[in-house]
Amino acid sequence: MIKNLIWDLDGTLFDTYPSFVNAFQIVFRQYSLTIPEQRVLALARVSFQHCGDVIAGENDLDVDEVMDRVGQVYIDLPLATQPPFPGVIELCQWALARGGKNVIVTHRRELTSLRLLEAFMMRGLFAGWITGDMGYARKPDPESFLAAIEKFGLKSEESLALGDRDLDLQAAQAAGVRYTCAYGAGPFSVTADFVTSNYFELLARLEQD
Repeated sequence: MIKNLIWDLDGTLFDTYPSFVNAFQIVFRQYSLTIPEQRVLALARVSFQHCGDVIAGENDLDVDEVMDRVGQVYIDLPLATQPPFPGVIELCQWALARGGKNVIVTHRRELTSLRLLEAFMMRGLFAGWITGDMGYARKPDPESFLAAIEKFGLKSEESLALGDRDLDLQAAQAAGVRYTCAYGAGPFSVTADFVTSNYFELLARLEQD
């Protein structure tokens, strides 16, 4: 029986990729670069650092300077343009109603994670989080998931991990999380128990099960 939900943040809990792409594009234009939006998105979905590394490397730029600029631009973008996906709050409430917990495992820093949770009054829905600045190995390494399971007293056999990338699912599965959900358009090479682009449909399935 699924009780606990372990969430990735960017692209899974919150629709943040458009804002990240916008921040990268603003900075690239400062360097007189024109990069197709879909390419920026594809690179950013691997990781934001990967996007900076690739574009900076191709154009002989200082990647640390590029990423500093992107961070400065991003932090000033309106949080209202980075909302939770439809159905997220309802799913979190469902888990709590079953006596379960919602936990976040993300590469994002704690400070900016909390800014999003607080902007949408969602902090109280979560038992806690493991963030990228806490020193754990990055996904697909399972270390951050193992830390979450131990820290928040989660039973792996009662937990569902949700992510929008293969590495989220790989990390969860390697940590022994019983159920996984691939969210979004993918592409995914990992086999998940649930595949959805609509959290309300996922909620209906979970309620039936």
